[in-house]
Amino acid sequence: MQRTVWTPEGDQLQSTRVARLMARLGHPIDDSDPAPSIAAFIRWSQRQPDLFWGGVMDDLGVVWSQRYEKVRDLSGGPEWTDWFVGGRTSIALNTVDIPATECPDRLALIAETEDGDVRRWTFGEAAREIDRLAWALTSLGIGRGDSVACYMPMVAEVVFAMLATMKMDDLGVVWSQRYEKVRDLSGGPEWT
Repeated sequence: MQRTVWTPEGDQLQSTRVARLMARLGHPIDDSDPAPSIAAFIRWSQRQPDLFWGGVMDDLGVVWSQRYEKVRDLSGGPEWTDWFVGGRTSIALNTVDIPATECPDRLALIAETEDGDVRRWTFGEAAREIDRLAWALTSLGIGRGDSVACYMPMVAEVVFAMLATMKMDDLGVVWSQRYEKVRDLSGGPEWT
């Protein structure tokens, strides 16, 4: 038995990101009885995944250096779907660089260590750390076509390191925090 505990109303409902997405994709929420319109939207998203996911990327404001030609390529079977075929974007650009320009003093990351120490970074501070690490890797001669393995504990700096490698374009990156064998993405030797 399914029981609704709480449902937002009116302006509160319409101000949600989901309501905005639904309206942009031609499926506005019915304020008087939202559940059926939400269920219909979910069914539509399952029947029209290309329209749905393309709309999600547009609604999120994802910046593409090269816009994708199509949302999905299923030629290898559904388990080997290629997404946003022909498109190029940067996670670092979309999650750090743009916010660092638009709102550098806004809080970007809160990290708590095992001993309870809490540290905070703004988007501006995070962008500087990420750029510093990307520059350090580049100065070591790491570039296009290289593979980078990173073994770090779960600390805030792992986020900076991951985004720094993403800024460097076309690097093969392996991330692990456990003691295990890691294979180089280029098919090279295993490291232990």
